[in-house]
Amino acid sequence: MLSVLIKTIGFIFVISLFMNCSTRKLVRERWPNYSPKVIEVHDKKSPRRVETYYFLNGNVETEISYFGNKLDGLSRYWNIKGLLISESNYLNGLPHGFWIYYQQNGNLLKVEEYQFGQKHGYERYYHENGILKSEIKYVNGKIFSQIIRWDSNGNILQ
Repeated sequence: MLSVLIKTIGFIFVISLFMNCSTRKLVRERWPNYSPKVIEVHDKKSPRRVETYYFLNGNVETEISYFGNKLDGLSRYWNIKGLLISESNYLNGLPHGFWIYYQQNGNLLKVEEYQFGQKHGYERYYHENGILKSEIKYVNGKIFSQIIRWDSNGNILQ
C-alpha cells in the first residue's frame, strides 16, 4: 500500500512538472508524409513566440519571431539545401537592427541597418569573394553620404 502511495505521489509530481513548463511546442501543419511543416514554440507566460517552417525534406525554411501578432526579434531564412539566406530583425512589427543577406557560398552579400522601420546606418554590398563592393550611409531613411565602390581586389573605384 505504501509503495502504491509513493508511486502515485511521484507520478503526480512528474505530471505537475510538465504542466508547469514555461514553453509550449505545437505542430500546426504537417506535410503529406506527416513530417512537420510548421512548428510554433512559445512561452506560456508571454505573448512571445517563434514559428519554424520546414521544407518537405525536413530542413528548416524559416524561423520567425513574434510578440503578439507582430514581427519582433530575429527572423531567419534558409534555402532548401539548408544554407542560411538572410537574417532580419524587427521591433514591434518594424524593421529594426541589422538585415543580413548571404551568398550561396556563405559569404556576405548585403548588410543594412534599420531603426524603427527606416534605413539608418550603413548599407553595404559585398563581392562574391567577401570583399566590400559598395557602401552608403542612411540617416532616418534618407541617403546621408555618397556611395563608395570597390573592385573585387579591394581597390576604391572612382
